Amino acid sequence: MKRINHLRYGLLFSLCFMMLGYLAGCANPKTAHPQDPYEPVNRVLFKINDKLDKYAIKPIAKKYNVIVPIPLNRRLDNFFANIKDFPNVINDILQANFYQAASDAWRFTFNTTIGIGGLFDVAAIIGLQQNKNDFGLTLAKWGYHNSSYFFIPIVGPKTIRDFVGWVGDSYISVYAFISDFYSRLSLYLMSKLDDRARLLRFQSVYKTMALDPYVFVRDLYFQHRTYQIRRMKELDDPYTDKDMRDFQEDYYIDE
Repeated sequence: MKRINHLRYGLLFSLCFMMLGYLAGCANPKTAHPQDPYEPVNRVLFKINDKLDKYAIKPIAKKYNVIVPIPLNRRLDNFFANIKDFPNVINDILQANFYQAASDAWRFTFNTTIGIGGLFDVAAIIGLQQNKNDFGLTLAKWGYHNSSYFFIPIVGPKTIRDFVGWVGDSYISVYAFISDFYSRLSLYLMSKLDDRARLLRFQSVYKTMALDPYVFVRDLYFQHRTYQIRRMKELDDPYTDKDMRDFQEDYYIDE
């Protein structure tokens, strides 16, 4: 069984590196966006993802919202959010942000125990608000700033740095402690379905604002990551007004 798992991981990493090599070969230095040298390929992958979402993922997400009652839906939102909180503690430590690490550790502990596996966000009631962190932000903290953008169907927008961070987080997440591959995969796919179901409420905004959906998603991703990176620098108070102004003024990572 271990050999089979190692084979799976080996094939996955081989596929990823083959994809990166293909993207590198298709790089276009004359692209309009300096951090999107693979735009022609990214647009193709974006269209593939759009078709998958239109004909498969979105209809399932709509059914999910219809079948699952609103109170249970909220509990499931909290449950999956709690699962995502676990890697935050490790990344806080790797970023030498020990105050935030303690806060995130207590938040995960309270919600997992008193909050019954995270179904109830009791930590927020006592002032322990959710802090989103990941290994991609850790790499940015220690010097890996500018990174090329590329789009992965199903997974979504990433940069090469954030893709490496995404793989790294998979080894320190709750999913890594689930021995059965299919149980682990099922739980992960359920979390992605829950995310997509929550995004349905913003579908009309997306259609109204997105003259070019690809550019809209890419720029929004860079804005969000820039905000997160700047926020990580504020160890004492990561939600300062200064950071919010920086988020509004700076769209791209330019360090």
